[in-house]
Amino acid sequence: MLLSESRTATFEGAFDKVEITEDGKMIRDSSRFTVSIRTVNQGIILLRMFDQVNERQQADVYVDNEFAGIWYHAGRNIHHRWKEDEFMVSSALTFGKSAVTVSIRRSMSAGEWNEYRYRVYTLIDTFPIITSTIDTAVETSGVRGDEAVNRMAIFDMSGRLLYYSAGS
Repeated sequence: MLLSESRTATFEGAFDKVEITEDGKMIRDSSRFTVSIRTVNQGIILLRMFDQVNERQQADVYVDNEFAGIWYHAGRNIHHRWKEDEFMVSSALTFGKSAVTVSIRRSMSAGEWNEYRYRVYTLIDTFPIITSTIDTAVETSGVRGDEAVNRMAIFDMSGRLLYYSAGS
């Protein structure tokens, strides 16, 4: 079950006065999305934007129905509620594939799991490449939509943008 919500909040840090509004979902059981990735890779990084008002957010992560690990965020912040957190997926689950289906299954023993946006980075050599952005607010016929906006951005090690393509 997915519960839609819209939230206006701030991130921690230097820009903590900048309010950002996002639409997202509170996940009661699970969510799933399919993303394009580079076939030759050293794994992927999932980056989730979420509301950290709820502590102890925990979920099991599956890639193409193979267990990838436990994603856990213990903390909370009621003043600067936006947070981005990453989860690394081994190349054993991604190498040679042009797309993967990621399933997030909330742990029933932990707090609420929420998701406002995912970014997927394909690891190529030492460079992370953004290969997909997922809008978690999309819903189709009562089932969560898999709206992946295929984009590619390549950064150097200092974070400077080297290449960007909006995809099709």
